[in-house]
Amino acid sequence: MTEKKRAKAIPPLVTPTNIRKEMVSVYRDMRLKKIESQDGTRFVFVLNAILTAFRDCEVEEKIRELELLINNPTQAESVQPDPTLNKANAPALPCHVKDAT
Repeated sequence: MTEKKRAKAIPPLVTPTNIRKEMVSVYRDMRLKKIESQDGTRFVFVLNAILTAFRDCEVEEKIRELELLINNPTQAESVQPDPTLNKANAPALPCHVKDAT
Protein backbone atom coordinates (compact mmCIF):
# COMPACT_ATOMS: atom_id res chain seq x y z
CA MET A 1 0.00 0.00 0.00
CA THR A 2 1.48 3.33 -1.04
CA GLU A 3 1.09 6.46 1.01
CA LYS A 4 0.03 9.64 -0.71
CA LYS A 5 2.44 12.49 -0.19
CA ARG A 6 0.88 15.34 1.71
CA ALA A 7 1.07 18.57 -0.28
CA LYS A 8 3.13 21.26 1.43
CA ALA A 9 1.11 24.34 2.34
CA ILE A 10 2.17 27.39 0.35
CA PRO A 11 2.55 30.45 2.57
CA PRO A 12 0.72 33.61 1.54
CA LEU A 13 2.95 35.58 -0.80
CA VAL A 14 2.12 38.98 0.67
CA THR A 15 5.56 40.45 1.33
CA PRO A 16 8.93 40.36 -0.39
CA THR A 17 10.22 38.39 2.60
CA ASN A 18 7.56 35.68 2.17
CA ILE A 19 8.33 35.45 -1.55
CA ARG A 20 12.06 35.16 -0.83
CA LYS A 21 11.41 32.42 1.74
CA GLU A 22 9.37 30.49 -0.82
CA MET A 23 12.22 30.82 -3.34
CA VAL A 24 14.61 29.40 -0.74
CA SER A 25 12.19 26.56 -0.05
CA VAL A 26 12.02 25.71 -3.76
CA TYR A 27 15.81 25.78 -3.95
CA ARG A 28 16.10 23.39 -1.01
CA ASP A 29 13.52 21.07 -2.55
CA MET A 30 15.56 21.02 -5.76
CA ARG A 31 18.79 20.28 -3.86
CA LEU A 32 17.08 17.47 -1.94
CA LYS A 33 15.63 16.09 -5.18
CA LYS A 34 12.08 16.57 -3.88
CA ILE A 35 11.22 18.42 -7.09
CA GLU A 36 12.82 18.33 -10.51
CA SER A 37 15.22 21.19 -11.17
CA GLN A 38 13.29 22.11 -14.31
CA ASP A 39 10.09 22.52 -12.28
CA GLY A 40 11.93 24.41 -9.55
CA THR A 41 13.37 26.78 -12.11
CA ARG A 42 9.86 27.50 -13.39
CA PHE A 43 8.56 28.08 -9.85
CA VAL A 44 11.36 30.51 -9.03
CA PHE A 45 10.81 32.31 -12.34
CA VAL A 46 7.15 32.88 -11.43
CA LEU A 47 8.03 33.86 -7.86
CA ASN A 48 10.53 36.38 -9.23
CA ALA A 49 7.82 37.85 -11.48
CA ILE A 50 5.52 38.19 -8.45
CA LEU A 51 8.32 39.83 -6.47
CA THR A 52 9.01 42.29 -9.30
CA ALA A 53 5.32 43.19 -9.56
CA PHE A 54 5.12 43.65 -5.81
CA ARG A 55 8.13 45.97 -5.76
CA ASP A 56 6.87 47.91 -8.79
CA CYS A 57 3.60 48.54 -6.99
CA GLU A 58 5.40 49.73 -3.86
CA VAL A 59 7.43 52.20 -5.95
CA GLU A 60 4.28 53.34 -7.77
CA GLU A 61 2.56 54.02 -4.45
CA LYS A 62 5.56 55.93 -3.08
CA ILE A 63 5.68 58.07 -6.23
CA ARG A 64 1.97 58.83 -5.87
CA GLU A 65 2.51 59.90 -2.26
CA LEU A 66 5.46 62.11 -3.23
CA GLU A 67 3.50 63.71 -6.07
CA LEU A 68 0.71 64.54 -3.63
CA LEU A 69 3.22 66.12 -1.26
CA ILE A 70 4.86 68.16 -4.05
CA ASN A 71 1.58 69.32 -5.60
CA ASN A 72 -0.11 70.09 -2.25
CA PRO A 73 2.59 71.20 0.21
CA THR A 74 0.02 72.73 2.57
CA GLN A 75 -1.72 69.38 2.87
CA ALA A 76 1.47 67.42 3.60
CA GLU A 77 0.22 66.23 7.00
CA SER A 78 -3.02 64.91 5.52
CA VAL A 79 -1.36 62.55 3.06
CA GLN A 80 -1.81 59.05 4.39
CA PRO A 81 0.08 56.05 3.03
CA ASP A 82 -1.97 53.34 1.41
CA PRO A 83 -2.87 50.94 4.25
CA THR A 84 -2.78 47.98 1.87
CA LEU A 85 0.99 48.44 1.65
CA ASN A 86 1.33 47.95 5.40
CA LYS A 87 3.49 44.85 5.77
CA ALA A 88 1.24 43.43 8.49
CA ASN A 89 -1.90 43.34 6.34
CA ALA A 90 -0.52 43.49 2.81
CA PRO A 91 -2.70 42.02 0.06
CA ALA A 92 -1.75 38.80 -1.66
CA LEU A 93 -1.89 40.69 -4.94
CA PRO A 94 -0.27 44.13 -4.87
CA CYS A 95 -1.56 47.35 -6.44
CA HIS A 96 -5.20 46.60 -5.83
CA VAL A 97 -5.24 43.72 -8.31
CA LYS A 98 -8.40 41.70 -7.88
CA ASP A 99 -7.95 37.99 -7.33
CA ALA A 100 -9.32 36.02 -10.29
CA THR A 101 -10.36 33.09 -8.11
